[in-house]
Amino acid sequence: MKHVELFDLIAPFYALFYTYQRKGYKKSLDLLFETHDFNFESALDVGCGTGALTAELSKRFPTTGLDGAKNMIHQAQRLSPSLTFVHNDVSHGLPCEDDSFDLVISSFVLHGLSELQRLELLKEMKRVSRKTVILIDYHEGKHPLISLIEWIEHGDYFRFMDHFKEEIPMVFDRVSILKTNSQSAFYILS
Repeated sequence: MKHVELFDLIAPFYALFYTYQRKGYKKSLDLLFETHDFNFESALDVGCGTGALTAELSKRFPTTGLDGAKNMIHQAQRLSPSLTFVHNDVSHGLPCEDDSFDLVISSFVLHGLSELQRLELLKEMKRVSRKTVILIDYHEGKHPLISLIEWIEHGDYFRFMDHFKEEIPMVFDRVSILKTNSQSAFYILS
């Protein structure tokens, strides 16, 4: 089963956690915006899933959600009908002009991609961002339950955990890391 097919299959179940995810994203975004002086007027949420991060960012500035799983987009539109969501397979690039958004953000997407796919997506995110790319993903210290779930999912979690810090400089000159909890962090890239 392909990664996108898996997320199409679990989209209705995933939507059950929408309110919980929004609360978590609100807390993390409050930390991010308290510690960094950003001036964003627009954002693209790559791999938006059911749209929880898109919805929280939209309270601050216009945000478009994008995902490759049609059922995730369906759930996102159902849960936040006033927001903009786009179905797009990121393996074919991002359907945006250069410098389209002040912020391009992605949450817990890159660890599921192969190294080559990660690098290509990072290049695309950099291309469409006017100012900043932010990744929310795993950071240091493998948790046994997360490791089991990621093993079942068949992503590239283990290589990501061991090598992602070495991959970032292949695309970005600067990275700042802001830990959000013991398992994850914001990677702020420019």
